[in-house]
Amino acid sequence: MALLHRKTTSDSLFALIAAGLVSAMIYWLVFVRPFPLAGHYDAIPPVDYAKLTGHSVRGALSFVIAIAVLFGIYFFVLRALQTASAGASTPDKPSTYRRRAWGIVLGGTALLGAILVPAYPTAAIDALIYAVLTRGWALYGLNPLATAPASLPGDPWIGLAAEWANVASPYGSVWEGVSLLTFNVVGGDFLAHALALKVIAALSHLGCACLVGLILLRLRPDKALAGAAAFGWNPMALLESAGNGHNDILMVLFLLLAVYLCLDDRHRWLVVPALTLSALTKFATVMVFPFFLLYLARRQTTWPRRLAVTAANLALA
Repeated sequence: MALLHRKTTSDSLFALIAAGLVSAMIYWLVFVRPFPLAGHYDAIPPVDYAKLTGHSVRGALSFVIAIAVLFGIYFFVLRALQTASAGASTPDKPSTYRRRAWGIVLGGTALLGAILVPAYPTAAIDALIYAVLTRGWALYGLNPLATAPASLPGDPWIGLAAEWANVASPYGSVWEGVSLLTFNVVGGDFLAHALALKVIAALSHLGCACLVGLILLRLRPDKALAGAAAFGWNPMALLESAGNGHNDILMVLFLLLAVYLCLDDRHRWLVVPALTLSALTKFATVMVFPFFLLYLARRQTTWPRRLAVTAANLALA
């Protein structure tokens, strides 16, 4: 870290690029190349990292070492961004450095997410379950919110739902609609559908990193770049979103959009629609609804207006 204080701005940017490329190589070698989705998606019952590596010591060590190195690089990147930002504050260079650093941070987020898309979800089979749940609606007209996969008439992919085979979809109508649209776009092929859902997760992860940066540009501009990297390059967030394909990342994308809209006077009326989309993707964000309603109400000057705004927002939701 002490060496960063003596490096020029270009050296710092090169270090960021190198860190991103090394991280990409680790993701590819440990999580993608040995376990491609195309090679394991049809394993019934589904498998996980332990089964794929034969519960071996080598597999366990590879996982632990890869995660440790990825987080080491991640903390290096965060420290480098903060240190280089402080050193690049001269009048003639700040805009150039920030512009290039933003490109590296967001471009790196996109690259790392794209690399993880073709990986089999070794820590969770949710992406496969999403695809199975959608088939009932797409092929047989069955409501996924009320129909368990086991009810599908002889569908060959039911076994991929594992312990969720006898449970209707626990997700919201927005997510089920997104999954159905994706199914139709790819033509109904199961592998293509699972890959497309992971692409949505990777794009949502990138969108979240952008929104974190935009929110911090309004609140703490000096922390915006590091904040975007703190989310975008986080190994846990990457592995759970682009890697395992969890739809939570789309839920969080709408939630962060609601937070950003709270800071925009012209578009604050869109806060509740964004938050509602989040809750209708996955219901967990219903719990934060009251705090947003209170925030929006407190911006009014009289109690009648506060009550009217709250009633209108609830009706809109």
